[in-house]
Amino acid sequence: MKKLFSFLTAALAAIVPLLAQTPEFATSLSSPQVTSFAEDSRGFIWIGTNNGLNRFNGSTYSVYHSGKGLDALDIDNILDVMEDSDGNLWLGTECGIRVLRNGVQDRSRWSEAVINPVSRILEADDSTVVAMGKNGFARFLKKNLQYAGGYNENGLTFLSTVTKSIDGHIWTVFSRSDSTFVITLDNTLRLRTRHYLGRNVAANAISGMSDGSVMVSTDSGLRRFLGKDEISVQPDLERVVNGKKVLFTLPFRGNILFGIKDEGLFHFDGESVRKIVPQENLSSDKYTTFVDSRDYIWLSDGMDGFKVYSPHMGYETMTVSPKKENITNLTTDREGNLWMNCGGFLRCISPADGHSLYEGDRKVYGLALDSSSGRLAVAYDREVDGIFRIGRSSFTPRVIRIAQTDHRTRLRQ
Repeated sequence: MKKLFSFLTAALAAIVPLLAQTPEFATSLSSPQVTSFAEDSRGFIWIGTNNGLNRFNGSTYSVYHSGKGLDALDIDNILDVMEDSDGNLWLGTECGIRVLRNGVQDRSRWSEAVINPVSRILEADDSTVVAMGKNGFARFLKKNLQYAGGYNENGLTFLSTVTKSIDGHIWTVFSRSDSTFVITLDNTLRLRTRHYLGRNVAANAISGMSDGSVMVSTDSGLRRFLGKDEISVQPDLERVVNGKKVLFTLPFRGNILFGIKDEGLFHFDGESVRKIVPQENLSSDKYTTFVDSRDYIWLSDGMDGFKVYSPHMGYETMTVSPKKENITNLTTDREGNLWMNCGGFLRCISPADGHSLYEGDRKVYGLALDSSSGRLAVAYDREVDGIFRIGRSSFTPRVIRIAQTDHRTRLRQ
């Protein structure tokens, strides 16, 4: 599959409001250290990293870094991304909460903010959001970021894993000394329930399921809760996960997607379990995972970009985030299209919509545009040159040969 190709141009502002900052080109994620995924109401996938925020539109993605303008994003280390019911984009960052309203960061200040860093943000209800920080939970009014209360106890930190159940309650799992607990808070952060998981229980994730239950993934299987009670894991699922390191669980097609270290991704359909991504074995100890509205599975180990598995070919097809590539020989033709040597290959990009118009598959050593004729000369290697006649709707290549004779070069049609 062709590598994803990405960049940022000012023309994309006509599609969706952008952060007020200087546009820049990008041929990869802003960083391979992915921290979070989120899908907004327009279908864009937002990807947080330790060095910038990325937006994927289905074929290309754009990278946003902090800038110096008054309305620019002021921090690059993004730990969590969440869109609320009003279409505002909330960011948990190394330096607290940030919120983008219509693409512009809200610069409101508050005196009793959650202690940095903020690793998780959830919409508590129509008027408030809840953030998890260094000193536990804090609640804020969405309209003006005013502090509206909090909850903390020994053991709660920004490293604690957090989820929201269907009934609107907030669940978290954390350890204190050698004991592990699961607690439930209502949307005003009042304590509702407390469950003791046991001693030396390593909890890897907690997730709200589509049936209203909450699953806790541990190094020895799954624990399941519903309301105030711990309930048994479904027998067919328990037989597969018992005694194994479960890295995560997610609601998936009305049931459960889960990952087992060194074994892979599995789907429990309520009756049976099957591995759904044959080539993925989940060899890392921690993953950031996400299932979008089209049932695409997004997966990152936090160190090497991300993978996306498509449902259309039985999850056997995969797209990977592109690696860093250098851009050289950047030039613009008479139609305004951008031509470049990108990581050693010829690319042409339309600034109107961000889509790739041409992607070469041969190594490029250089290119030059003849402004009088509108032709682009591309040096592929010592023997072949490509000439592109540039028009509005197509590029017609014509090949000329370069022959070496007595250390002199001559061109032949």
